[in-house]
Amino acid sequence: MTIKYHADHCQELISYNGATLTSQQVESVADEIAKFVTQQDFQQQINERIRQLYREITEQSPSDPKPKTPVTVHTDGSCLGNPGPGGWCAILNAPGQTEKILSGNEKHTTNNRMEMAAVIQALTTISDDHDVTIHTDSRYICDAFNKGWIVKWHSNGWKTAKGQVLNRELWVEMTKLVRGNGQRQCTFVWVKGHAGNPDNERADNIARLQASKA
Repeated sequence: MTIKYHADHCQELISYNGATLTSQQVESVADEIAKFVTQQDFQQQINERIRQLYREITEQSPSDPKPKTPVTVHTDGSCLGNPGPGGWCAILNAPGQTEKILSGNEKHTTNNRMEMAAVIQALTTISDDHDVTIHTDSRYICDAFNKGWIVKWHSNGWKTAKGQVLNRELWVEMTKLVRGNGQRQCTFVWVKGHAGNPDNERADNIARLQASKA
């Protein structure tokens, strides 16, 4: 479509409406129309390019999120004397990955703190892009999360009817790790101790060994 075509077309419209414009005015209007058509074509090209890029991106990126690798953890804590020298252990397993065993000890601690230390160390090691299932023989830990005790303690200023919640700093740290970035799921499963669960027995033995070394 040429400017001359626009000029002729404008002249036809002007004559039809009985308007009186000079040839220079008609040419000016034709120029404006030509610019509009050019801009319109350019915008169409931009839109088509955007659609093309979108198709390329969607073809390369799957619509479904990448499945998370689940991690199974068995934890246990031990204390000789309670309070006294203590140890903890966490056994981590994930599909297609080598088993990882974490353990440590403290010279003067309690059994509950060692149970909590095992969970904290495990969650510290596991990145937020993994869902975690923690098996523990600690009712204290399982009930705190599964029965909502953590929420009540926090809302009550970390107080119960009997006074301040013990081991508050560990509960706060553990809660942050359980939440992670808000996208992973952390599940607590209670297992009966010394009841033949292989991984629980292993974690218990290692925790006891660490306690004896403290």
